[in-house]
Amino acid sequence: MNGEPLLTVTDLTVRYGGVVAVDNVSLTVPTGKIVGLIGPNGAGKTTLVDALTGFVRCSGTVSFRGVRIDRLRAHLRARHGIARTFQAGGIFDDLTVRENILIGERRPGGWWSTVRAIVTGRGEHARPETRALVGTLGLGDLLGVQASELSSGQRKLVSVAQALAGGPELVLLDEPAAGLDSTESAWLGERLRAVRDSGVTMLLVDHDMELVVNVCDEIVVLDFGKVIAAGEPQETLAQPQVITAYLGSVTAATEGDAA
Repeated sequence: MNGEPLLTVTDLTVRYGGVVAVDNVSLTVPTGKIVGLIGPNGAGKTTLVDALTGFVRCSGTVSFRGVRIDRLRAHLRARHGIARTFQAGGIFDDLTVRENILIGERRPGGWWSTVRAIVTGRGEHARPETRALVGTLGLGDLLGVQASELSSGQRKLVSVAQALAGGPELVLLDEPAAGLDSTESAWLGERLRAVRDSGVTMLLVDHDMELVVNVCDEIVVLDFGKVIAAGEPQETLAQPQVITAYLGSVTAATEGDAA
């Protein structure tokens, strides 16, 4: 049901030798919501995403739909219905938009079916949901375009489409608005809301406070690997410990949004 916990994280900790990168983090991501994960540079946001998706070792528990998954490898977590994007984008410049999205789709014939479709140039999206996704993200006119010819905003959308093409229940977005101007970020936000409304739950990591406030139902704030605040975006950003962590940058962003 909408609003019930889809992802539950309890006392998650990541250590690199003597350095604690993520420190006893607990949070929930409700079904059908966009939860923002924010914090200053070096707060541990990407490390937490890596831990949730199985790319780094951690202690603590991670449960998805009530099933514990923290002992599973990354590809097995993906099979449970979890996908992610990467800060670098993760798309291939020498492939078309259609082919990049095809890579993320779980085809009946498996990985080799996808490879054959790309190599032969006969790749079509097997899932009707993927075709609908292309429309939701406004990528229909770009399917035949080489990825190297795309704008920064278009590349971000293709990476999101690639992550969503496998039909995940939860997608973790790592800095999807990085490098975008305010117009591109607003455009991205509209499409993320449309994806949420289609039934996909999201955990969004980003530094763009306007995007976070406009699209997130809840936010979680990290500082030095610890959760220092959580709740409704505007109220949480106004908390003194959050303002201190951001050295005033959040205050400016919030005032700008209210103007």
